[in-house]
Amino acid sequence: MKLMVTAHTKRLLLAVIISALVGSCVWGLFHIHPKESIQGLIPASLREQVELFERSPLNRKVFAVVLAQDEETALEQAQLLQEELLERNLIKPGFVPTADTALALVRSLPTHFSTTDMPLLQDKLTPQSIRKSMEDNYEKLIGLESFLVKPLLQIDPLHLIEIMTRKLALLNPHTAVRYEEGFLTSQDGKLRAGMYDLATPADFSSAQKMNQIFRDFSTQLPAGTEAFFLGGLRYTAENVTAIRHDLWKIGALALLSLAIIFAVFLRNKLALLIYVLPLIVTPVAALITYKIFGQISGITLGFGSVVAGLSVDYAVYVFYAMEQGGKKIGTRRHVTSHLWAAFLTSSLCFAALFASSIEIFRQIAVFAIAGLFLSLLLALYVLPVYWQTLPCRPVQNKLIFKNHFLSKRGAWMWIGLLLLLGIWGVQHTHFSTDIQSLNALSTVFKNQRQALEQTLGNQTHQALLFIKGNTQEDALEHNEQFARQFQLPLATAEVFPSQHAALQHKTAWHHFWTAEQINTTRKQITQEAVRLGLTPQAFEPFFEMIENAAHQPAFDMTQFYDPLVPLADGSWAVVNLVPDEKNFQAAAEKFGAIFISGPVLQRTLLTSIKEQAVRVVWLAILINLIAVSLLFGSVRKALVAFLPVLLAACFTFACFALLKVEVNLFVLVFLPLLTGLGIDYGIFQLVRAQMGANEQTAYTSQALWVAALSTLAGFGVLIFASHGVLFIMGLSSFLGISGAVLAAQFILPPLLKESK
Repeated sequence: MKLMVTAHTKRLLLAVIISALVGSCVWGLFHIHPKESIQGLIPASLREQVELFERSPLNRKVFAVVLAQDEETALEQAQLLQEELLERNLIKPGFVPTADTALALVRSLPTHFSTTDMPLLQDKLTPQSIRKSMEDNYEKLIGLESFLVKPLLQIDPLHLIEIMTRKLALLNPHTAVRYEEGFLTSQDGKLRAGMYDLATPADFSSAQKMNQIFRDFSTQLPAGTEAFFLGGLRYTAENVTAIRHDLWKIGALALLSLAIIFAVFLRNKLALLIYVLPLIVTPVAALITYKIFGQISGITLGFGSVVAGLSVDYAVYVFYAMEQGGKKIGTRRHVTSHLWAAFLTSSLCFAALFASSIEIFRQIAVFAIAGLFLSLLLALYVLPVYWQTLPCRPVQNKLIFKNHFLSKRGAWMWIGLLLLLGIWGVQHTHFSTDIQSLNALSTVFKNQRQALEQTLGNQTHQALLFIKGNTQEDALEHNEQFARQFQLPLATAEVFPSQHAALQHKTAWHHFWTAEQINTTRKQITQEAVRLGLTPQAFEPFFEMIENAAHQPAFDMTQFYDPLVPLADGSWAVVNLVPDEKNFQAAAEKFGAIFISGPVLQRTLLTSIKEQAVRVVWLAILINLIAVSLLFGSVRKALVAFLPVLLAACFTFACFALLKVEVNLFVLVFLPLLTGLGIDYGIFQLVRAQMGANEQTAYTSQALWVAALSTLAGFGVLIFASHGVLFIMGLSSFLGISGAVLAAQFILPPLLKESK
C-alpha cells in the first residue's frame, strides 16, 4: 500500500512539474516580449536627461545612406530608397519648399524681426544694396524663370528673405555639409544620405521592418553599391539582435555544459531531474519579474543562465547527501539547514541590488530571488521523493576532490599573495566610462557609421540644451529669457518666438519703418526700376507688407523643425543644439535648464555608478555578515565564511589587470553576486567541519565541485556573449566563481582543521 501511495505521489508531482513547465513556457511565449531601453541601464539621477533625449526630435531621426562608386548611381539609388521608405510608411514625407513657401517666409519676417536683424536690414537699404538687388531682379525677370520668381520679387525686391533663410540655417547642425537635391552629400558625391523623421515608434518592431527593407533593397543594388541606415533605431536593432542571438547561444552552451558535468560526475538517470530545474525555474522567474515590472529586459533574461547554474546547486547537494547517507537523519537535517542558509545569503546579496536605482539591477534581483526560492523548494521537498531509493555509491577519491594539499602556513601565504595581487589589480584595472561599451555593435555597423561621420564631419562637440516650461508658451518664453540673460545665441529663440516676443518683433518692425524710411526706400526703388525699364508700381506689394505688419500671418516654422517636446509630467521643453562649451553648461545650471553632452554625461554616469557600487557592495557584505553571524552564533565563523569572497574578488581584479580587460560599469551587478556565491562555498565548508566523521562522508567535496561547475556552466558561458554587458558579467563570474571555489576547497580547510 505504501509503495502504491509513493508511486501515485510521484506521478502527481511529475504532472505538476510538467504542467508548470508547459504552462509557464506557453504563457511566456505569448506574453513576454523583451524590451530594451537605455533608461533601464542608467541610474535614476540621469534618467531625466535620457528621457529628454528620447523625447527630442533628434531621437526620431534616421539616416538612409547609399554609398556607390559614382555620383549618378548614388543619387539614383538614394531617390529609389526614399520612395521605398515612403511607400512602406516608415518615414514621414519631407517638407518640400515651393514658391508659396518663399512668399510666406517673407510675409512672416515682421513676426521674427529681432534686434539682431536690424543691422542686416539697414545694409539692405543702402543705395548700393538697393541698386544691386534691383539689377538682380531685372536679370531674373528677363530670364525663363520669370513667371516663377515674379510674385516673390514683387513682395521682396530687396531680397529680405535672406534674413529668414539665415535664421533657418542656424537650425541646421550640418551647415558645412553639401546638401544637394534633398540629400547630404560627400565631397566626391559617392555618398548620399537622406535625413528623415520616423513615421513609426523607434522600437525594435520598426527596427526589424527597416532591416528587412534594406535587406530587400540591397539585393537590387548595382555591383559596388551599398545601402544602410543609421540613427537611434539602428542602435536598437543592433542591441536587441545581439541579445537575442546571445540568449540562444548561451542557453545551448549552458545545457551542453550541464550535460557534460552530468556525464562525468553523476551518471545516474535519476540525477537527470537536477537538470530539469532550469527549465522550470527560469520561465517562472521571468514571468514573476515581468509581472512586477510590467516589462523585462533581454539582459535580465540573459541573466537567467545564472539561475540555470545556481538552481542546480541545491539539488546537487541534496543528491549527494541522499546518495551517500540518505537514511541518516542528522545528515538530512544538516543539508536542509545549510541550503536554507545558502539561499538566505544569496538572496540578501541580490536584495542589496535594490539599493541601486538602475532598473535592470532590480529586475535581476527579483528574477534571481524568485528562481532560487523555487529551486530550493523543489530540491528539498520534491526531488527527494524520487531519490529515496538511491543506491549508495562510494565517493570518488580523485586528487582534485582532496582538500589537504596546504598546511596552515601555506594557506596563509596564499592569502597574503592574493591580497597583494588584489590591491595591485584594483589599482591597474581600467574602468571604461564610454557609454558605447554598453552596446553590442557589429564591425559592419562601426564601418558604416564611420563612413557617414566622414561626410557629416565631427559632431562630437555638440550638446543638447533643454529649457522647460509648464506650457508650450512658457517653454518658448523661458528659452528667450535664457538667450537674453546670458547673451548666448539660441537658434530656436530666433526662429520660434513666443507670442509675447512676436508682438515685440512686430512693434520693432513698425518703429523701424518710419514714414521717412518708407518714403526714402520707395524713392530709391522707383529710381532703379525706371533706370532698368521696370514698372515701379509692380513693387507696391512690398510696401503693403511693410505697412500691414500687424496683420501678416506667421509662417509655421515647425514644417522645418519642431523644437518643442512634451514631457511625461505634462510640461514642455525646447530642444536646442548648442556648442559643448563650459559657458553654456554654466548658464544652464544657473537657469535651471538641462545641459546634455557626451563627456559630461559620461563623467556623471561614472560618479553615480561608483557611488551606487560602494553602497550596494557594503550593504551586501553587512547584511550577510549579520545573517551568517546569527546562523552560526559566531562573528569569527562569519568572517571565515567571507574569506572565499575576499580572495575571489582579489583574484578577479588581478586577472582583469593582467589580461588588460576594459571593465564596463555593469561589473556592479557581479560584486554582490560574488558575495552570495563565495559565502555559500564558505558556509558549505563550515557546516562540513562541524559534522562528525560519518556524516562528512555524505557531505563530500565532490558535491561542492559539481555545484560550482554547474554554476559556471550556467553563468560562465556568458563569456561567449557578444553584448558588452553580458560579456563582462560572464567574465567576472567565471573568474570570481573559480577563485571562490578554489579558496573554499584548498585554503579554507587547513584553517578550519587547525581551529577545530
